[in-house]
Amino acid sequence: MAEFYQPRRSGRVVTVSVVGKQVPLYGAGAELHSKPNNGRLGPAVVPVRLAFVLRARAHILGLLVRSKFYRRVLCRLDVREARLGKPVHGVAADCEYHDGR
Repeated sequence: MAEFYQPRRSGRVVTVSVVGKQVPLYGAGAELHSKPNNGRLGPAVVPVRLAFVLRARAHILGLLVRSKFYRRVLCRLDVREARLGKPVHGVAADCEYHDGR
């Protein structure tokens, strides 16, 4: 993300996309298929836990004072067999946000 100037008493919402390609799903095997349920195959669902840290740095009074902000994010989502290769919408509603490292 490019640097930007933010006035002190204002706010900004920045939207980003998190993209993962060829991320190993440990325990899912080589192919993603569901187990038979009463003789029928249902759609496979793999629970995924996405955890990351957002880091931000603010220059206050020019370069004299630099503040760093950290926010931990933990998202739990389900990867469905029928939706592989397509964007997952509504992830932010299922995320937990914690301040600090």
